[in-house]
Amino acid sequence: MANEAGYASTFSFDNLEDFADSIEQVMQAEGPVFVAMKMIPKVENEPIGRRVRSPQRSRGETIKVMQEELGIKMA
Repeated sequence: MANEAGYASTFSFDNLEDFADSIEQVMQAEGPVFVAMKMIPKVENEPIGRRVRSPQRSRGETIKVMQEELGIKMA
């Protein structure tokens, strides 16, 4: 479907190791590039007041960490 929408390159991952192994190919692909990633949500079956809070990163912090881990340099 992404190809039909005009994306030159498309990738689909449901495994983190496959994504990590393919990231160089993804980053060098002719654009625009569409990447579909299957995520397994963390579901807590507890009322909100009983849930243990864990530190959360902002979207920007998460992107920065991911870029650093993948060796992506941003200008």
